[in-house]
Amino acid sequence: MIGERADGWKWAQASGLSLGLHVALLGYLVYQPTLDFLRPDRVEALPQIEVTTLIPQIPEVVAVPAETLTSPADSGTDAETPTAPEDTLTTAPPDLVEAAPAEILPPADPTVGLTSPPADQVGSVAVAGDAGPMPVQASAEAPPPDPRLLILVDRIRSQLTDACLLALPIMRGEDELTLSLLSDSDRNAAALTDELVAGIEGDISRETLLLDPRQCPAVAFARRDARYPVFALGLQLDAQSVSSGDSLRGQISNGAGYVQTLLMVDENGAVHDLRRFLLSSAGATRFDIPVARMRQPRDTRQLLIALATPQRLNTVTARAGDAAGPFFDALFAEVGQNALIGIASFDVR
Repeated sequence: MIGERADGWKWAQASGLSLGLHVALLGYLVYQPTLDFLRPDRVEALPQIEVTTLIPQIPEVVAVPAETLTSPADSGTDAETPTAPEDTLTTAPPDLVEAAPAEILPPADPTVGLTSPPADQVGSVAVAGDAGPMPVQASAEAPPPDPRLLILVDRIRSQLTDACLLALPIMRGEDELTLSLLSDSDRNAAALTDELVAGIEGDISRETLLLDPRQCPAVAFARRDARYPVFALGLQLDAQSVSSGDSLRGQISNGAGYVQTLLMVDENGAVHDLRRFLLSSAGATRFDIPVARMRQPRDTRQLLIALATPQRLNTVTARAGDAAGPFFDALFAEVGQNALIGIASFDVR
């Protein structure tokens, strides 16, 4: 309304509000406070994490081959289960069978020198040195061969032609040399050993061991080896005489890289497959064979033949239990001279 008196209270409120705003502005200009607390928290990027896959270093495992026993039923053949003759030996099954490898890698060095076995190998056969179809790895640290051994080897090869006679020069220890003569007849055995060692300086022990004529095909097979009379495989026995009911223990050496087979030709001429008793480790193959005699002891010996071949032997699987004649004819037809051989003999009392 024109002429109405102004309201003093409202004027005072407006003046106070204006004064407060000017004071706040002046304080901000003087102190300049930060307003970062009104901003949202800053999120920093996470550091990158580098992940490295650790591949464990697994040492290379070298498989040492050994044959396993295969029954005629497993092999698909019609071969009958072999039975031991009444007066022969029986062997008990082992608790552990060593599996055979999938691949065989033969040694590469075709040149081998004639060497003597270690001193702790009882009844070992010295390693042969003739060039043959199957090479044997020679040890660079092997000592030179005993001169007496070289003379014996030369005389045996040139003088002994009997198909059923094995003359084996055997090094026992560092300097103990033994000439072992195995034959189906003891006639003239002493004269033969005397002739072979005549004129050789130093002591040479001699032993003559009797075989049964039915074992002669096994002897003829071994004599076909070009390295005879010192074979490529070492076949060592812990003892050459075993009590009935005990175990025949020993080892095969120098056969690493091949399929190994162990055969026994008993005094009746029957061939036994002992592959299931082979346990391979650390470059050697051990065996532990329980044996028992069924009847009275005889003067003839049991023959052990170790073989190392590039492949499994079908003849052994199919014909174990056969007589030595047809067995070794079939075995030689299969392998020829593509086998390393070791020979030993023992008796059971």
